[in-house]
Amino acid sequence: MLSTRGIVFRTCRFKESSLILDVFTEQKGIQSFFMNSVFNSKNTRLSSLLQVSNILEIVAYYSDKKEIHRIKEVNPDYLYESIPNDIRKSAIATFIIELSRRCVKDQSEHQDFFQLIRRCLVLLDRQPTLDANFHLKFMIKLSSYLGFQPLKNYSQTNNAFDLINAQFIPFNLNNHYCIDPLLSEKIFKLLNDELKLENAFKLSYEDRSRMLDTLIEYYKVHIENFGDLKSPSVYKSIL
Repeated sequence: MLSTRGIVFRTCRFKESSLILDVFTEQKGIQSFFMNSVFNSKNTRLSSLLQVSNILEIVAYYSDKKEIHRIKEVNPDYLYESIPNDIRKSAIATFIIELSRRCVKDQSEHQDFFQLIRRCLVLLDRQPTLDANFHLKFMIKLSSYLGFQPLKNYSQTNNAFDLINAQFIPFNLNNHYCIDPLLSEKIFKLLNDELKLENAFKLSYEDRSRMLDTLIEYYKVHIENFGDLKSPSVYKSIL
């Protein structure tokens, strides 16, 4: 038997009333679960509870020899108050989940990683005023957990961010992985702006969009088989 907290990464309907879920668990990393009688007209609680990005308490029949484990009990670990009703927060939560799913690919324990994602989703939900840079700050924070956090060595000489070496270097127009000085300066400022309730660092829509594209490219450089994300195009259209 496995009792753990988990964040729903993906769902797939099976037959008429069952559901298969990919869940990032606190104790066992990515795991697949199966649950019967989810879509019941007399009880809509389960179908609403088992939505992507929801944070759950799961009790399941677990075996290391099986690929899919059957859920015995499931309850909310945290109930969102604003994310379901705020299209912008919902878009950011979707982005956080998709990004995290590309970075966690095994069944080993990732408690620190789990706690980061959970904390950020709860913080996003509780923000009275949305920080439009929240997703960018999350990407910077997540990079430190994954081992390629940018070095804070920006200066007038080291004025361009090098995606390969994760540090600031003198700008080189011939280096494809060398980001232009104007955007690099903003990346450095973002590095010093922690995840918090206040939106201290201001970016224009154009700069935010460029920053997102740059950080996605940064992840592609450092995460093997990262692929293309689907949510950024939706995110940009909303914000």
